[in-house]
Amino acid sequence: MRREMRTLLVGCVVVAVAVIATGGGGIAQLWNIARAGRHAVKVNRQLAAVPEFRDIRASEATSHGGALAIHGHLKSEAQFPRLKALAARTRPPVTVVYYVRVGDRRLK
Repeated sequence: MRREMRTLLVGCVVVAVAVIATGGGGIAQLWNIARAGRHAVKVNRQLAAVPEFRDIRASEATSHGGALAIHGHLKSEAQFPRLKALAARTRPPVTVVYYVRVGDRRLK
């Protein structure tokens, strides 16, 4: 019993040191990626309901500590504010990153 307790204690210390050494960022990033993936389903449903956004998709991203990525092509820059408003209305639980292009130009 003492040996099992000692092994458990050493394991807890190792995990604690790993979390402290990485700033907990890896764990938070994984959590945010999962949240973004679940939310992407909701955003994709909204995008599918709007014909002008048929070439736009949402997914999870590893950037920004785990984010919601919205990517694709638009026909004009005038659509971009409407796309951002649609995404905002879904109340994303994580940072939203846009990888959207009009022609050869990337919009932010």
